[in-house]
Amino acid sequence: MTARLARLKLIVASGMRNSVIDYAAADAHGVTVCGTASSSTRPWN
Repeated sequence: MTARLARLKLIVASGMRNSVIDYAAADAHGVTVCGTASSSTRPWN
């Protein structure tokens, strides 16, 4: 998919690791992949 999205520069996923992202393909196309911090409690509690 990264080849079809020529202007894609960043993928942000919930959590620190996502098994459906092809990290090698993202790296090969210069796309940065990062995740969000996860917690079992909501920040507004």
